[in-house]
Amino acid sequence: MDSRLPAATTDQARSSWRSCSISTMTLIAQGTTIETPLQQLGIPMSAPSDDRRPEASARDLAALQGDWEQVAFEENGVANPPDEYGPQGALTTFHGNHFAVRAADGTLLLEGSYTIDASTTPRAITWVDAMGADKGKPLLASYRLDGDDFVFIAADPGEPRPTVFRTVPGLTMRTLVRQHLSR
Repeated sequence: MDSRLPAATTDQARSSWRSCSISTMTLIAQGTTIETPLQQLGIPMSAPSDDRRPEASARDLAALQGDWEQVAFEENGVANPPDEYGPQGALTTFHGNHFAVRAADGTLLLEGSYTIDASTTPRAITWVDAMGADKGKPLLASYRLDGDDFVFIAADPGEPRPTVFRTVPGLTMRTLVRQHLSR
């Protein structure tokens, strides 16, 4: 925005920008102008409306359900340091908005709840542990979910939600893969 504009004008422009939409594409080739409605090209007329955002979160929530095994761990910029919550063979189970991490022998290592918001970029997840040092503290995180691959990066309590998938001091990143039970 032009800093010479009054604040009210700048706010109006921001508001207008959020609500504007482009409905046609203009092509100019060899001196001929062709204007084509975007709908005819199969391009949606507008960004998803607010009422569609819960659908994306609901899809991701459904996709997370089940058992996941951690395959990579990074904390404070260090790859695969000792990890009390993700030892080899441990499974994280998602059921509704609840998660539980169990060691291979079934011992409960960590449990709590989470909420997701798939309308943000990157997508947001907030963990709340029900036990351990971070019990009851919201842990702000971002996530990627692609089929059977789930990656999240979480900030220490009280720190801002990370937006980049690499760790520095105060950030923890876990990579999990879905476990399919053989029958």
